[in-house]
Amino acid sequence: MEKLTYSQQLEAIAEWIEEDGVNRRADQCDTLRTIANKIHRIQTWIDAYPLKIFPDPNFKRAHEILMGHGISLDSISASNMRHVLNGIKEILEG
Repeated sequence: MEKLTYSQQLEAIAEWIEEDGVNRRADQCDTLRTIANKIHRIQTWIDAYPLKIFPDPNFKRAHEILMGHGISLDSISASNMRHVLNGIKEILEG
């Protein structure tokens, strides 16, 4: 079976909801729309930072510079990950 992209998955959900002649429960359709919208928001965030525009830095050099000022790259990385995961959590719980 071919793996679908997020966009293809969202399209499949929309087609399933709107399929003519099929009796779907309104609450099921609303739930799927909500899930699809949340997936779309997360995917938009994923696509917001392409490597062509935001290339990976030289982490070794960044570590050296930061450590020279008493800041660890690990603490910055952990802070960034918390920010991302809290953003995803907000999308999923919102």
